[in-house]
Amino acid sequence: LGYEYRLGQRVLRYDLEHAAATSERIPRGVMHAYDGCLSPAMLASLRRAFAKDAAFWREHDYANPKTGFFSYVHELDGAPMSSPVMRR
Repeated sequence: LGYEYRLGQRVLRYDLEHAAATSERIPRGVMHAYDGCLSPAMLASLRRAFAKDAAFWREHDYANPKTGFFSYVHELDGAPMSSPVMRR
């Protein structure tokens, strides 16, 4: 397939107990992944928003090879921003 890089062997073979016990010692700026941090309603909403046939992909012309890379940047350290998805 022409790949040049692969994930290291230890990436998918980690000790879950040890990872949970040491998670608070992860240095700032290092990527984190958390399971179960979204409510079921929020997870369902995100699944609908990014489903294969969701409007997001059409509205962003994602299938067009000329679209190129795009990203949304949100300040995570700032005050929370309201969103229709987040309101109760």
